[in-house]
Amino acid sequence: MQTLFILYVLYAIVTLIWTSARRSRAELRHVVISHDWLNERAALKTNSIVIELHSEERSSAAAATIPGSLLVSRAELVRLVSWTPPGSILVFKEQGEGRRLDSNVERTLLDLGIGAVYWLNKSRDEVPRRQS
Repeated sequence: MQTLFILYVLYAIVTLIWTSARRSRAELRHVVISHDWLNERAALKTNSIVIELHSEERSSAAAATIPGSLLVSRAELVRLVSWTPPGSILVFKEQGEGRRLDSNVERTLLDLGIGAVYWLNKSRDEVPRRQS
C-alpha cells in the first residue's frame, strides 16, 4: 500500500512538472494585417478590439485615428488586458516600430486563451506578413 502511494505521488509530481513546462513554452503569435482585413472583421461584427498604443509623452487628450478604437499607453495596457474577454481578437496599432508586447501582457493574454495578436499595417501599401 505504501509503495502504491509513493508511485501515485511521483506520478502527480511528474504530471505537474510536465504541464507547467508545456505551458511556459507557449508563445504569443504576432500577425501583421491589412486595413481591409480589419474592415472585414468590423463588418462581420466579430469580437475585435482595436487598441492604439501611444507613448507616455503623448497627450491624453489626443484623438484616436481609427473610429471606435481605444487609445491606450503601453503602461496602461497591462491593466487593460486583464479585463479582455477570452477569445477576443486584439488588433494593435502603434506609431513606432515596436511590434512586441510586455512579457506580463503576453502571459495574461495566453492565460485568457488568446494565442495571437494582430498588428495593423502602417501603410495601406504594405503586404501583410506573419511575425513570430
